[in-house]
Amino acid sequence: MTTLNNDFLLSLLKKYKNDILMNYNDGFSKRSLQNYEKGSIRTSEANIIYCIMREFGYKNAIDIGLGPAFSALFFAKALKDSNRHGMITSI
Repeated sequence: MTTLNNDFLLSLLKKYKNDILMNYNDGFSKRSLQNYEKGSIRTSEANIIYCIMREFGYKNAIDIGLGPAFSALFFAKALKDSNRHGMITSI
């Protein structure tokens, strides 16, 4: 079992650095979303979610919160970039 400590998370960010930069340039940031109101997740945290989804091959995710489902965008992008089909449930 992998421990999600700071060193491991940093290694994921390095591994997926180019993909994260491409996502940012493609508009995956809060600044690029029209009418975005502040939610509870930061872009840096959403990037970690993206990396974890890619690294472990998760196919399903649950987005729980009151915000505009910003994290769900990163769940979906991770699935797409990994060529996996799955389900994202947002409640």
